[in-house]
Amino acid sequence: MFTKVQNWALGLVAGFGVLYACSSSDDDVTPRFDCGANPVSLSLNSSSPSACDQATGEISVTASGGGGEGYRYSINDGPFRSGGVFSQLTAGTYQIKARDQNNCEASLSVTLTDESGIVLEFDIVPSGCGESNGVINASVEGASGNLMFSLNGGAFQESGTFTNLEADGYSVTVKDNQGCGATAFVQVTSGITYQDHIRPLVQSKCAISGCHVSGTGRVNFNSLSNIQQNAAEMKSRTQSRDMPRTGSLTQAQIDQLACWVDDGALNN
Repeated sequence: MFTKVQNWALGLVAGFGVLYACSSSDDDVTPRFDCGANPVSLSLNSSSPSACDQATGEISVTASGGGGEGYRYSINDGPFRSGGVFSQLTAGTYQIKARDQNNCEASLSVTLTDESGIVLEFDIVPSGCGESNGVINASVEGASGNLMFSLNGGAFQESGTFTNLEADGYSVTVKDNQGCGATAFVQVTSGITYQDHIRPLVQSKCAISGCHVSGTGRVNFNSLSNIQQNAAEMKSRTQSRDMPRTGSLTQAQIDQLACWVDDGALNN
């Protein structure tokens, strides 16, 4: 089934992390900063459109909340840096992230248009966990005539459909016969969701009496934000079969957890 996404950019969840099940090892995880208790917020100050086919656009953002200081900013999964102003941008959709001193994050999607007014839209088919069945169908608003599409800087083609894709982030570019166009960053996910796959697993293996619940001194995994904050570690320890302490996970469950984490530990 197609999922309609407009001006879609990679929506990474604040403070990526994973679930955490009780372990028999002596180095059980101690509670970390709860990003959900005082979340980081990210606000758009201004955005300036770019001239046709030129890198003259600018985005300015400001973070607040969270740790209250030491904010660093990233654009399209690039390195984090101080300062929330990004310049020399072409038309396209950009994913801006802010991170505080506690490694809690917030994200914001910003679309810059050029003089042509071209805006990309997407229908996305998930890839499947560990599979390559993803599809991106790109369409355009604000343009007509001969349009050409490119994926990740590859050769341009007349069709906006790209198939056989793994779960990952992709850059899609469209241009018209005048050379004007737009670029958007879009994510193909595995199709593994928190509500249907991960939450039931956590509730049965992790957030149980004496384990990762309130009052135990361990991270409370009845909170999605805590789950997200510990995601990478949970992926690692389930793959090494160091978790859970009681019972076991099937290989399919381990793979689903890894796919969800690799998608960005989304609230989906």
